[in-house]
Amino acid sequence: MRYLPGRAFPPYAFLPGRDPHPTRDPRGHSFDSPDDPPPFLPARRWRENEPYLFGADLYNHGFLWESHEAWEGLWHVSKGDRILALHLQGLIQCAAAWLKIAMEQPRGVERLAALALEKLDLVAEASGGTYMGLDLGAFQWRLLNFGYVHQSNGRTDVLSRSWDRLFVEAGVERSSFVLLARAWHRLKDASKDDNPDITDFYGHGSLTAVYKWRENSVSLTARGNLAKGKGAGQLTWMSPEILGTLRGYVQIFSGYGESLIDYNWKQSTIGIGIAVNDLF
Repeated sequence: MRYLPGRAFPPYAFLPGRDPHPTRDPRGHSFDSPDDPPPFLPARRWRENEPYLFGADLYNHGFLWESHEAWEGLWHVSKGDRILALHLQGLIQCAAAWLKIAMEQPRGVERLAALALEKLDLVAEASGGTYMGLDLGAFQWRLLNFGYVHQSNGRTDVLSRSWDRLFVEAGVERSSFVLLARAWHRLKDASKDDNPDITDFYGHGSLTAVYKWRENSVSLTARGNLAKGKGAGQLTWMSPEILGTLRGYVQIFSGYGESLIDYNWKQSTIGIGIAVNDLF
């Protein structure tokens, strides 16, 4: 599908390091092309906005650098309209993120995709989900997972703690926000049970919310047994990358089950450390 089928594509899709630069190299496909700013059109007239539509055609057919350039001109003349400017900047960063895939720069992909989705989420909230012909709700995704977990502290006799669970979890992600719900069913060991009342303290499920902002992430997890009035909450802040993939974090915990051996002891702790990866 083309929005402007009568307008020809460039002879090649520019990839840095492989092709002549489109505007700086005399061999480039747009060398000496006019660089006049496009006219400003409000969002409601998007069907008349040829640079916007041609940018969509370029993006959909793999001309990522070229779509970036088409939308960037519009972004510069649209800065007086906050939502329109956010929309165009989000699309520009989407194109740049896809280009980083071809350039084999995964960190650039992660950073630009997060920035793009953050902006498009703001546009979706302001517009009700559809804006300038784009269904921004499509950026949401859901997950469903299930499995088996065995947890043990590896100790013997009176210090031994272990339990087995079947679990199911479902999650929703929208731009920089993640919500994950998990429910579990304990499998009892007929021969030996080190902690028969463990679900009184751990409960039968948990709910985790994660919010990412400028490469920081904050998560809040709650779990417990409402019937017994016992449970726990955990708040974690994760820093941007400080060395390679390493991140610093601060974690506050309050409630039961901070460690398996002390599952039935209520405590509050603060932890500081280094993590190899982010939470999500």
